[in-house]
Amino acid sequence: MNRELLQAIYDHRDICTAVERRQEERALELWEEKARLLSQEEPAERSAMLEALSQSLYDYILRVQGAAPVEFRHASREMYTRTLPQAALVGHGAEMIRQYIRRMNEDGRQDDHIRMACCYIATHLSEPFTLETVAKHVFVSKCYLCRMFRNQTGQSFSQYVTAQRLDRAEHLLRHSGLSIDRIAEQCGFGSAAYFATTFRRRNGMAPSAWRRQLRTQQKAG
Repeated sequence: MNRELLQAIYDHRDICTAVERRQEERALELWEEKARLLSQEEPAERSAMLEALSQSLYDYILRVQGAAPVEFRHASREMYTRTLPQAALVGHGAEMIRQYIRRMNEDGRQDDHIRMACCYIATHLSEPFTLETVAKHVFVSKCYLCRMFRNQTGQSFSQYVTAQRLDRAEHLLRHSGLSIDRIAEQCGFGSAAYFATTFRRRNGMAPSAWRRQLRTQQKAG
């Protein structure tokens, strides 16, 4: 078997890239071009090509989205484990591609992951959690969650968590009589010194000074 044919059977990176970009027509066009190369080959080669496409799409979407579309992988297996005529090869491959593009377009599910992550963060601010901890809680990979945080909030995961902790700290400084040490603990900063450094970076003054200034303004008002 020549090199061009082997590449057509097993190398589907160009199709995966088109799927990631939601370029359905381009992906289908590339698939049909590859499938035509096998028009004179044995059914075993057609099955091998369809299996390779299924595996490539599954692996690629898992890497890009961080969530495994196992239902599509299982459905694909039913297609490539049978003896395939040429017409079936083209049709089955096209259906796989459409399924995965639909998966890439599931923005609602991505939003749900972020909402779940933000809810977890809000209710665990006093605890020392990590990106990996939150990713496991919402059932996605940490790489996927990291990417989605930046895409949907405009902040990295760590920037978002720090901002939430500082917002909570400001609320407690404004509305409670808790000590600086206690506020640092309740907001998950680990130590009063680290809390003071982080707070000063955003507000230009230490937490105690910020509280005094706020109370002075309130009295003057």
